[in-house]
Amino acid sequence: MFIIGIPIGLYGYLMPGNINLMVLKLYNEKRINLLIMIITLIVLFESFYCFATLYFIQSLFINQQFFSYIQISAIALTFVLGIWMLLEKKESKKSSKHSIQRGLLSIIIHPQQITFWFFITIIFPNAFIQIIGNNDLPLFVLFNAIGTLIIILTYAFIGSKLINMLKLNMNTINKIIGVIYLISGVNSILIF
Repeated sequence: MFIIGIPIGLYGYLMPGNINLMVLKLYNEKRINLLIMIITLIVLFESFYCFATLYFIQSLFINQQFFSYIQISAIALTFVLGIWMLLEKKESKKSSKHSIQRGLLSIIIHPQQITFWFFITIIFPNAFIQIIGNNDLPLFVLFNAIGTLIIILTYAFIGSKLINMLKLNMNTINKIIGVIYLISGVNSILIF
């Protein structure tokens, strides 16, 4: 059952966001050493969030007030990132630096992760009961990391070619992603 970690890892980073944009930017700038370090951080933090959330998911369900605070924090961070992306100008070197900083912040404080794993466990409850019950959580986390690595590498190569082909600039992409974050935040409030 732990093999479902691969498609979940692929799906988790399929939608473009700060992390994907940072990977694209680093690949386009041929900053390969930094890109390798960033991809390693992505996989490590994804694995941490996956393991920690699934390990403590039962206590989160029991303590509804604590879980509500986590949801509110995730919604607030989503709005902050969306507004930041909409207001930032991409013409200067300073904004280039901010793109990488924002990407790193999104890796470390990834506001959607806890909600993502919450919904994944709702979609596949029997699978996660079996994974946790059989002590397969470390294997699931490993397979999820493999899926994450595959999608990030694919995004770096194909995403880079797509941006070059369409000749989109980073400012336009950031505006689109900022709007997506704001829509996600509003949707989260409506669901909450």
